[in-house]
Amino acid sequence: MSSKRGPRSSLGGPLTTPGDAVVSLSFSPDGTTVYAAGAHVPVQRHVIDPGRAVTEVCTAREALN
Repeated sequence: MSSKRGPRSSLGGPLTTPGDAVVSLSFSPDGTTVYAAGAHVPVQRHVIDPGRAVTEVCTAREALN
């Protein structure tokens, strides 16, 4: 994906399921966990590190200036 400012990078890797596409996605009420499920895969829990996300976003933003 690219924008007028150049290519974008993601915050971390893709949500993985064992060979199945993610068909359902939900965030915990406090925003620190995301749950992903596929058609043939039980719900998987992925912890989100808000501090790391803020650091990466701010670092990327500074690089654009």
